[in-house]
Amino acid sequence: MSSDISREVLSGNHPAHIKSSALFTLFMNEGDQILDELLDLAGTAGSQLAVPAMVLINRLEGQVVTDKLVSTLNNAAELRIPDIITALGERGDPSAASAVVTFLQNSSKDARIAACQALVRLSGSDHLPDLVEALKRAEDEREREALEAALLQIPTLDLTAAVVRAIPNAGTTAKPTMIRILTERRASEQRDLVVRQADSESELVRLEVYRYLHQLGDSEDIPFLISHLPAERNVESDFSEEQNETLSGNTVVRDENKRGGVIEAEIRAIQEAITGIVNRLKAPEKRAEIIIRALDEASDDQKRHLLAVLPNIEPGKTLPVLRNALQHREAPVRHAASAALSEWPDALALPELLDAVAVAPDYSSRAEVYAGYVRLVNALKYPVDKKVALLHDLVQTADDSGEIANIFYQFSALDDLTALQTVSPYFHHEHKTVRQASIDVASEILLHSYDPDSEALNSSNAVLAVLDESIRPVLARHLEKKLKKQIEETDRLDQILVATTDKPSEETKYGRLFNGYNLEGWEAIGGDPDGWDAADGILFTTGGRGWLSTTSQYRDFVLELEYRLPEGANTGVFMRAPREGNPAFEGMEIQILDDYADKHANLKSWQYTGSIYAVKAPSKQVTKPAGEWQSMKIKADGPVIQVTVNGEMIVNTSLIRHMEELVDDHPGLVRRTGYIGLQNYGDRVEFRNIVIREVR
Repeated sequence: MSSDISREVLSGNHPAHIKSSALFTLFMNEGDQILDELLDLAGTAGSQLAVPAMVLINRLEGQVVTDKLVSTLNNAAELRIPDIITALGERGDPSAASAVVTFLQNSSKDARIAACQALVRLSGSDHLPDLVEALKRAEDEREREALEAALLQIPTLDLTAAVVRAIPNAGTTAKPTMIRILTERRASEQRDLVVRQADSESELVRLEVYRYLHQLGDSEDIPFLISHLPAERNVESDFSEEQNETLSGNTVVRDENKRGGVIEAEIRAIQEAITGIVNRLKAPEKRAEIIIRALDEASDDQKRHLLAVLPNIEPGKTLPVLRNALQHREAPVRHAASAALSEWPDALALPELLDAVAVAPDYSSRAEVYAGYVRLVNALKYPVDKKVALLHDLVQTADDSGEIANIFYQFSALDDLTALQTVSPYFHHEHKTVRQASIDVASEILLHSYDPDSEALNSSNAVLAVLDESIRPVLARHLEKKLKKQIEETDRLDQILVATTDKPSEETKYGRLFNGYNLEGWEAIGGDPDGWDAADGILFTTGGRGWLSTTSQYRDFVLELEYRLPEGANTGVFMRAPREGNPAFEGMEIQILDDYADKHANLKSWQYTGSIYAVKAPSKQVTKPAGEWQSMKIKADGPVIQVTVNGEMIVNTSLIRHMEELVDDHPGLVRRTGYIGLQNYGDRVEFRNIVIREVR
């Protein structure tokens, strides 16, 4: 009886979810008796029931089912082929591999991607040569990523042997992936083969060579890396003859004119490689020694790029090198020294940073130095009055009122009390520019808590109350003007957003976003849908790429979660993101990173944990070492975004401040509604206690 009703529903004009339920009921009643019907549905292009039919087919076991599924694959509509290949992979029947392997050369990219992923499940290493050949042919980045993910499931010895055989004859599109595989599998014995690829005309190949050396190189590779930095002339190295013998016995020295200069990305990759190699040396005294010797032997052009690695290598021993470099005869070297000082990790560099102001060539360079000095002062565990005294020393380096104002605008990185006490003596300065800047900085700090109609004692009211009568009304007017402008800008943006932002789901759910045992309420977007899993109260990545999205959309909210990273890992929390495009820019990303990993030593300030990626840097680093559980709280209230990590608020900003210069490249800044997401960057990252609530 129920089978008859189900068939009647399936033949009628009903919504897809009703028909899907009817198909399930029919299957429960008749099982493999409806296999042919299921196969027909699975292979038909316009079928609304193709996916549920495929799910039911894979509940049936046996060789007969596999054979019929293979037969359906060979006659199916192109649209259905990827799903059928995926289903065959999930069955795990090796007999299907011979049919699946032919689709590695199919005209459909989606079919080729599905085939490479299924083939490893079906046959392990048996079709490794076919997968490597497919990688050599692949022109599409997504396809290469899928092949890389598939190949990395194969045992190391088989995989590295196949890659080593393929690299010499591979094209420039495949070589970066092959080198990355050797890096991932720690194939240090293939160093000579990899290093030979550094003469490639492809920037992507060269970058992967440097990244390989970052992970697997040793001190003998430093002359080679230095030779690939831009130089007006080649350098005769004083390293030992044994160290200089690379590859087939010849020192590799790049002619700078051969390819018109080394791009910035390569310079950074070489710097990271040198940093990684030196910091792997077990004897700390050798680290400083080897980098100082390399600097002595480098040309001036190479020297200025090498100076950038010093903040990450034994700072106590390498700081004197930068002190001397500030007096170098060549201006580019002096400027590089000041830039390196601005990235120094501890307060020992404060006196040198004051000296560096004098050699910085322009406002942008001086601003870097100011920012570095302010960052170090802010991190000190000093009383506020001592911090203020140090900041006044910085102000004293300015030779005009405009430069004092420029210094003041770096104070947004300071904690509020230190910044206010530093600028308040300048409220009555003789120069209008200085007065205006000091008031502007103070009002910017106080704005987030300013309410002109409130009688409650908040930080703004408290500060205004203790100021003298002459400045109090000036600062109050300034605050009211800023508040009015912010309200007007928010209203203007809200009008724009009516047409550009998705409406919040009527089923928006608050409370626990993760139930502790499965992915209910989440959907994988992009990458490998199997790249996420849950168990024992932990939601975690299992490899691959893409992101995990909530099924509900959110406008204003407070999101709290805990996360745990392995060493060197990278992930993030997406917010107000659509399902299309890059969620970090179509929405926003709050970065999560192993801040202390060597490979992250030279990132931009807005790439560290807690930052609004590419928009706003955290005021300081408060993360714990990799392997420890850490907490994050994100508050999104209209344009105001606050990020708290491990109990300390490190971002407190209004998106309005960033829109004018960034909105063209970052449309997510004007979005006010979207999905919450977790990024899968390939590392195993764990999340737990994910809770969202409405802003109160």
